[in-house]
Amino acid sequence: MEPARGFVFVPFEGVAAPETICCDGLVEGSRLHLSHWEGNATPDRYRADTSVEIALRFNDAPDPAVAGWPVVNNHFDTDGALAVWTLRFPTLAARHRALLVAAAESGDFEEWNDDDGVRLDLAVRALTHGLDDAEAYHALDARLPRWLGELGDAHALWSAPWERLLAEEERVAEGGVTFARRGRVLVVEHPDGGAEPPARVLNRRVDRDCTRVLVCTSDGERWRYRYERPGWAWARTVARPAVPPPGRDGLGARLGPAWLGEDAPMHETVVRTATPVTDPPEVVLQRLFALDPLACDEA
Repeated sequence: MEPARGFVFVPFEGVAAPETICCDGLVEGSRLHLSHWEGNATPDRYRADTSVEIALRFNDAPDPAVAGWPVVNNHFDTDGALAVWTLRFPTLAARHRALLVAAAESGDFEEWNDDDGVRLDLAVRALTHGLDDAEAYHALDARLPRWLGELGDAHALWSAPWERLLAEEERVAEGGVTFARRGRVLVVEHPDGGAEPPARVLNRRVDRDCTRVLVCTSDGERWRYRYERPGWAWARTVARPAVPPPGRDGLGARLGPAWLGEDAPMHETVVRTATPVTDPPEVVLQRLFALDPLACDEA
């Protein structure tokens, strides 16, 4: 199986040749972006929520001006690697469109929209754990075509984390964690101080019109909180609505000294408690409604 175009890994801070396609990450120098990262210059006709979907749209209507241009990326993750592979092997990618998209959603947004998509993402992560990014691309290239045809071939890689996810789903179903919508906030409570469920289990409960998630964990007397945007909010999306952060420092300061704002621009967390507080979830929620307009139904 010959690739339709080559691939060049360009480390962060590196510069690509102009006649290259920058896929997923933002690589300085490339003249064509096919990426969902903030700040990208992807043509509007190709825009989508994941870089895999963008690559598939490009394959559906390729630009002849870039025929033969190699693909570049500056990091390895499931969405980025599958998007690069999709551009290199468009015919085979088209046959497995739904699986590739579901795996990208699991990888970048920690979503659980399709069981096989999650299992493929888990296999990619397990296969490449401990490898440097360039090695990871090479390792996945050797296995992905077979996995797309028969995911059972990767069973040894995805089976253990998959069983842990199923166990967490069962724990949630038995009431160990509760979920409730208040306004446009999904409130997640761990009243017994138990461990949080994995992000994929939590995100199965996040509707597209949610703008915030409030995670609440109790030790029986006090509470810890994490207030965050949905898992897709860091990216430039189309089907999933844009969810801007509030003024991070301002919100943390107004909530009180126990609260910290997060400064990382791609971090979903808006504010969190640095130390436990006595305020119960309902009190914290009402304060958030007053301080953050996007938490309310009227937003």
